[in-house]
Amino acid sequence: MKDIEHKISLLLVPLVVFTSGEVTKAKLSQILSAFVCATILAATIALGISTYKFVNGADLSTFFYHQLANNIGMHAVYLSCYLAFSFFVVLHFFTNQRHNKHTTLIFLLIEAYIIILLILLSSKTILATLIVSIVVYVFITLDSGKKLWYGSVASVFIGIVLVVTLVNTPYTSTRFKQIVDTKFDVLNEEKFNYDTEFNGLSLRLLLWKFAFLINERENAHIFGVGTGDSKEKLNEIYREYNLYLGNTNNVGDTGYFNYNTHSQFVETYLKIGLAGLLFSIIYYVYLLYFSIKNKSPLFTTWLIIFIAFSITETTLEVNKGIAYFAFFNSVFIFYLRASGSATGEAIT
Repeated sequence: MKDIEHKISLLLVPLVVFTSGEVTKAKLSQILSAFVCATILAATIALGISTYKFVNGADLSTFFYHQLANNIGMHAVYLSCYLAFSFFVVLHFFTNQRHNKHTTLIFLLIEAYIIILLILLSSKTILATLIVSIVVYVFITLDSGKKLWYGSVASVFIGIVLVVTLVNTPYTSTRFKQIVDTKFDVLNEEKFNYDTEFNGLSLRLLLWKFAFLINERENAHIFGVGTGDSKEKLNEIYREYNLYLGNTNNVGDTGYFNYNTHSQFVETYLKIGLAGLLFSIIYYVYLLYFSIKNKSPLFTTWLIIFIAFSITETTLEVNKGIAYFAFFNSVFIFYLRASGSATGEAIT
């Protein structure tokens, strides 16, 4: 029932957007501007709180990942996702408007600030996707000639700068190094100890393995175990494999109890099977086709970031992901439908 309450937003939000009048270029610009300002402001407040904590004795870790995002009650990866999209909104505003030296400097400072925030938040998925999305954005926006060449060189340069920066930022480089040092043999264990170590990748692979085992045991590959039983089935298999489920003497320590699969695609497969997973993939492919056909670099990069994000997080199981997807997906679709085939529209 709770899952249905969450998912109803996927229907209600598009309805609200549709009944709010035509999504014009001016309205879309206002929406995107408000989103960017709100996102940067929220991240700045988080950074300010971390600075205050550091001045008062906290160590440098207060500036990174969840410790930074938790200052404003947000998840680091979701805030990173919002900032990555904001990066492209600012980029698109700049490249489609006249500007002088002063506005160019302001643009560069804003983009540099967003990248710094993304590095501090240290989301491996979003940082890697940002580099790929920059290349895609360039090829969609600059269609031929010298502009495409210069844009390609610029995107490669930005990618190199990002990689070098990540490698030389202690906390962030450690998070990427963890992937290289992943111990895959842990996935073959028949039982786990309370202190068995996982990193982000090995834990996700284990959870995905469990999802497959559950559907295999329930003979539910096609239609899944249902939205109401998935959490219970996961908890059962966690107990079976002796996964750490918390310390009863420590209130709030629940270990891996009630953990989801940490992938929207795997979660969809577990709940509604290959049928639901196939539908999701087809829908995302259609949206990508639609955005590229209409030459909408913002919609395309937004989709790439969200799809990549959905590989490692259950984006459509929580309100902050559902509302984000339902709202911007609707806004972009209704805008492009209303404007025909986006011929030269600067904002999309």
